Amino acid sequence: MNLRPVWFGRLQQRRDSVLRRFSFIHWYTFWCLLLHYTDANLPLSFDEEPSSVMMESGNKRAVFRCSVNQPNADIRWLWNGGHVEQSKPYHLRLRTRRQKLIVRLLRNEKHSSHNNHRHSSQPPESDQFQCIAYHQGMALVSRPARLIVGELQPFPPAKDVKLSVVAGNTAVIPCNPPYGNPQVVTEFTFNDTKIDHSAKYQRQPSGDLQIFNTRLSDTGIYRCSAYNPLTEQQVQAQHKVLLTVTNNRSSIPPSFTVAPNVTVSVVMGSNVTLECVATGVPPPNITWLKKGSQLHKRQHSQIGGNLLLAAVRREDEGMYMCVASNGIGSEVVRSTTLEVQEVPQIIKFSEDREIEEGKSLTLQCITKGQPKPAIHWFHNGIKIVKGPWIILKNDILIVKRTSQKHSGIYQCFATNQLDTTWASCVVTVIMGNGTTSHYDAFYVMLVPPSKPNLTPLSDDSVMVRWNVPKNDGLPILFFKVQYKESGGHWMTVDEDIAPHIHSYAITELQPGASYRFRIAAVYSNNDNKHGPSSSYTLLKDPPMKKPVIGPIIVHAEAESPSAITIQWQYRDIDAVPIEGYFIHYRTTHSAGDYNKVTALGSNTRSHTITHLLPDTSYDIKMQCFNAAGTSDFSNILNAKTSPSAILDATTDGYPVGQNGNRGNYNDNGNIEGSLQGNQLLYLVLGIVLGVMLLVLFVFLVLCIIKQRQQRNLARGNHVESQGKPTSNGHVITGNGHIPGHERINVSVNPLSEINTDESGKSLELNEIPSNNNEFVLRSTLNNSTDSRGEVEALLDHNIVKTLPQESNPNRNQPDKYIGKQSDEETSFISSDQS
Repeated sequence: MNLRPVWFGRLQQRRDSVLRRFSFIHWYTFWCLLLHYTDANLPLSFDEEPSSVMMESGNKRAVFRCSVNQPNADIRWLWNGGHVEQSKPYHLRLRTRRQKLIVRLLRNEKHSSHNNHRHSSQPPESDQFQCIAYHQGMALVSRPARLIVGELQPFPPAKDVKLSVVAGNTAVIPCNPPYGNPQVVTEFTFNDTKIDHSAKYQRQPSGDLQIFNTRLSDTGIYRCSAYNPLTEQQVQAQHKVLLTVTNNRSSIPPSFTVAPNVTVSVVMGSNVTLECVATGVPPPNITWLKKGSQLHKRQHSQIGGNLLLAAVRREDEGMYMCVASNGIGSEVVRSTTLEVQEVPQIIKFSEDREIEEGKSLTLQCITKGQPKPAIHWFHNGIKIVKGPWIILKNDILIVKRTSQKHSGIYQCFATNQLDTTWASCVVTVIMGNGTTSHYDAFYVMLVPPSKPNLTPLSDDSVMVRWNVPKNDGLPILFFKVQYKESGGHWMTVDEDIAPHIHSYAITELQPGASYRFRIAAVYSNNDNKHGPSSSYTLLKDPPMKKPVIGPIIVHAEAESPSAITIQWQYRDIDAVPIEGYFIHYRTTHSAGDYNKVTALGSNTRSHTITHLLPDTSYDIKMQCFNAAGTSDFSNILNAKTSPSAILDATTDGYPVGQNGNRGNYNDNGNIEGSLQGNQLLYLVLGIVLGVMLLVLFVFLVLCIIKQRQQRNLARGNHVESQGKPTSNGHVITGNGHIPGHERINVSVNPLSEINTDESGKSLELNEIPSNNNEFVLRSTLNNSTDSRGEVEALLDHNIVKTLPQESNPNRNQPDKYIGKQSDEETSFISSDQS
């Protein structure tokens, strides 16, 4: 029996409506003000810097893109250090469209730099472009991007070559390839039949062909050609090489046919081949030595007389000696010095600071790299040069006497022949009255994912790869992959990708169609931000060959309860360049999909898989890939993580701390503390939230007082009918409570619309998804509740949560996390900026 008056229910509904409106208005106002304050006070930074563009000479059009975090910033463009508006290159037509620079190639065949390097293997100087962003009296310059035009020069004229070699020795077919961009690949024919790469025929980085263990049947005519994988051009040498293989039983001491260069340079992490060929009768034996140390077996291998060093490190630098001997006469030795080059890095740079006017300013930019990087300083987009008040000394910038004009953004650019990198800081010169800083320290940094790289897996699937720069921003909870077909709407892959996973395979695409892909990050404050997008067309016949034979996993061992290190070998039998490796792993007892991580670099031979479960066995397999696709799978190797008595593990593979919450993780999978940079933000949020809760509390107290007054009034009106039936047939006692033997049906918002079965009992709630993408505890509500207090306790402790309106079973669905879906794309991410 329901003894509650009609007006009491209406009062409750009105109170609930007012509370919802009050909460929504205040939260909406708070977040609008916070976002406005955040955008206005973020330091000027690039969302996307221009990237180098390589195009075929027939296209004659390239587009460079640049965007910053301030929508009101003015973006301009530089060509070879000068403003585009003031530059008039004779071979280019430059047109700007705010965030885009469109470059048209007018006279590629007459490009002076190309003519100067015709018939040369050295690349010409390319055009460099930068964007510069102006905002609130400050400026920021991007790193340079290059315009590289694909081409292939013809072979220079040469005479025919005659060679002779004794059977059993190694023959060298010389080929000096012409200049090509990108680097050309040499191919050979024997008596007009193409030679495939094999154990007998080895093409060398120099372009030569080596024929091991020659026989009389190897006598014939050889010709070399050069192939450009970008332009698909191929040119053949005009001269021929006639090789004659003879039998000779007389003894001949060893001599070098090909000796290693005096100096060989290699980029750190790459592979390098030191070529060495010697002949004699009997065929000489070639060994390699390193001066002052021994060769590491894991890092080197010898093919014929050539020494291959894999994944070169700094300690591999030094002198190497090629020793040839066959027991006839004395051994012969040739030496070479290996120099390891390293891209520039800025390992320490000055932080943002305030300085009083008139005092000196000192900034330091410590770099490393090989060759040693050259350092250039910029202030608000203008290059700094020495002057009476400016001192430039190695990696230090000193401004002797500062004034207001010295406020702004300072950048340090470190450049060597491999790459360019930069770092920046904001300096504010304050007057005696304490002028405030350009940027307040209170802001939230949401560092977006990078522009994704795409690798085809098949005609209708691609692997999307990305990374997140190391930063002091908010931790990332998970990633979302988005894609759309040309002219279509953005679609979001339903799966939440763990923050340590930076690759994802998208299937069921349309062969031959063009798509755009981007990655969105969801942060610990439930905000989200997407990175720049990449375009890709699913080609049935890519311009280059994909690798066929995959790597071989040779070893796997546990590093910790949450990490396994694997090592592999890869033989470039296909002679196809690769970009890196895909590592697939899953628990041995699982029959589900494999998790995927990426190991970049063709010379990488080991990787540590992190965020694993302790004391668990995993199946691991690999593929190598390039821009054309992936290879076959490797062997499957089983490995088990170490047991752990300290950390438990959740079902998704994340270690859980003592308080049950997930921690932050470094590259080794260890738990890190929270970021101190956001403590101020959380403090302010806590204060604002506390004030709002106080206002809500006061409002609730007023509502309760009003409710009690109405209840007392109701009891006074019915005092004469105590214990007697009222006009509506219900019975009420003197104290206003319902007798214990009576049963009532209580409808509690927001579960008032839950269906009931025929017996009148509410259906059991089993893992109902809530608005925050979590699950409520399994609990049962029935209509045998004896008091309102228990139901109100459920509401107070937030055990009962709102049922979703509907669920979308599709794998690809518009975003369901934030806001509504617009006509153009999901509001999970803002519209495409490109």
